Amino acid sequence: MRPRRLRLGAPTVGAALGAAALAPLVDLLTLLVVALLRGQSADPPVVVEPGFALPLSRQERAPGRPALTVDLGQNGLYLDGWRVGAAAAALEGGGGRVEPLYAALLRAPKGPLRLRVDARVPFAALDRLLLTAREAGYAEVELVATKASSL
Repeated sequence: MRPRRLRLGAPTVGAALGAAALAPLVDLLTLLVVALLRGQSADPPVVVEPGFALPLSRQERAPGRPALTVDLGQNGLYLDGWRVGAAAAALEGGGGRVEPLYAALLRAPKGPLRLRVDARVPFAALDRLLLTAREAGYAEVELVATKASSL
């Protein structure tokens, strides 16, 4: 068998035909990647506790920059996935701030704050969370809901 020698110069007809034959495959691959990216979300799925359900929203815009996340479910109160107290601290009591969350927010870095609350939680508890965030010094607070179109 004779070794092939690399020749510099104009490409041969077979090489040009091979590159042209790949063009439709590149287009198809691009369409496949776009379809996969449109169906995916950069946010991890919300799994705070069993049965946690976000309220519905009609907004189609994606959430903004990453934020510190406060989750309130039926059984617990969480700050970025770490339990800071029982849900009773936010669900019961007067109209004051939620003390376990307030203490945790004072230790956390300031920036945007994202509130995710179970759909079955009364609005009074959400109001107390907003009051707590404001008193802890958070000016930019985002409420999260599930998009109705994604169901």
